[in-house]
Amino acid sequence: SNVFSGVLGTSVSPKLLLGVSVVLWSAFTLLTPASADLSLPALLACRALMGFCEGTCLPTMQAVLLSWVPKKERSRALSLVTSGITAGTVGSLFLAPMLVKSFGWQSVFYVFGATGFVWTLPWLAIAEDKPKSAEDCAPYACEIEDIEDLLVDKIDDSPPDWTAIPWGEIFKSRAMQGV
Repeated sequence: SNVFSGVLGTSVSPKLLLGVSVVLWSAFTLLTPASADLSLPALLACRALMGFCEGTCLPTMQAVLLSWVPKKERSRALSLVTSGITAGTVGSLFLAPMLVKSFGWQSVFYVFGATGFVWTLPWLAIAEDKPKSAEDCAPYACEIEDIEDLLVDKIDDSPPDWTAIPWGEIFKSRAMQGV
């Protein structure tokens, strides 16, 4: 799903793609206890679909950062964003045993699934795909020459030329086959 969402993230709204992905993976997370009660194949399918939807996260976040963060700051911004993923994992590992002890194993999936829906509401209400003005870049205090490249009317929105990518060579490479 990383390759798929990486391509999709350059063709559709990264804001919308991330929002829909979070809703879907949260829904599959909420459905996990019910699918476990139903059957092992249902559980495996539910978790596979959750993983597929969650796999869109990193490529889509990179698409968002591409439009919002000046080139000189992108690696630092991506490091900060991905460290949030690690912090969330650590927090989940801390919280999950308490939930299981107090409310049962299903509660972990209900709480974490619901959290995704709660996160999506402000994301869809506040987030934008691209800055519309220099003021939109306020937390980063973008330099004038950097913000000029980020502004909506300066960004080349033409669709990428996917035929120029050497897909055959990529899929024949040992590195890609290892993936």
